[in-house]
Amino acid sequence: MLCAVTPYRGFKSLRHRSERPLIYPDEGPFSSCRAPGSDTVAAMTVARLKEMFDQMVVRKDADLIGRYYHPDFVMTSDGLTEEFADFADGHRRVYATDIAYAIEYDEDAWVDAGDRVAGRVWITTSRPGETPTRIEVVLIASYLDGRIHRVWETTWPSWRTVDALESYEQ
Repeated sequence: MLCAVTPYRGFKSLRHRSERPLIYPDEGPFSSCRAPGSDTVAAMTVARLKEMFDQMVVRKDADLIGRYYHPDFVMTSDGLTEEFADFADGHRRVYATDIAYAIEYDEDAWVDAGDRVAGRVWITTSRPGETPTRIEVVLIASYLDGRIHRVWETTWPSWRTVDALESYEQ
């Protein structure tokens, strides 16, 4: 199962800002994201985000970028705004290096609102012969069609100054 369904008290339905219900297909990898008896998105974003970090980032599997990120994806991070193609290319370049990742989560910081999630994570990057760098990330992500559609984040230290990530922006 790709997502966990968590009911929210007081919510009649969870809708995208366009006011249309977020529909998941009856078959395929996102079919389990539908709330039982509902066509609206279930609160599954934290589990889905953690799955992305485990399956794609830690394992450095660039083939999964399209599975977790929507084709209309836009990220704003530490003064950089980029769309899907540049984001995917940057990750492919970095994943091809000898970098390794470890992820830690602040379990008390998650805010999950159906198709949006906010949280705090630490991403530690390391390469042979270098001191690992622990990066604190505070982020907001929105989902569309079960994939990350927008990300707004700030990091400390800025990922843009980390030597292990130097091949990202080329």
